[in-house]
Parts: sequence; C-alpha cells; structure tokens
Amino acid sequence: MKAHLRLAHALAALLLFAVAAQAQSPFTGGWTLDPANSRLNFTSIKKGSVVETSSFANISGGID
Repeated sequence: MKAHLRLAHALAALLLFAVAAQAQSPFTGGWTLDPANSRLNFTSIKKGSVVETSSFANISGGID
C-alpha cells in the first residue's frame, strides 16, 4: 500500500512540474504600467498610534 502511495505522490509531483514548465509568464513579451489608471499608496504607523497614508503623485514602470 505504501508503494502505491509513493507512486501516486511521484506522479502528482511530475504532473505539477510538467504543468508549471509549460505555463507562460504573464509578462512574456513585456509589460508597461498604465500611469493614468494606476496609483501607489502606502500607510505607515508612527509612535505606535499615529497612522499616515501617503502616495506617489507620478508612477511609471515596465518589465522587458
């Protein structure tokens, strides 16, 4: 019974590896951030209780 379980685990791992190897990155062919429809905000906590939310006025970026 243990041999069957090991074989099933090995086949499952092989299947997952094969699927992952064929998957394409979502960034294949490049990617560019759309600044008109994007924003980047972050929140910081100072002195343990003062919350401050900030943002960047302009952002740009891409992946080649």
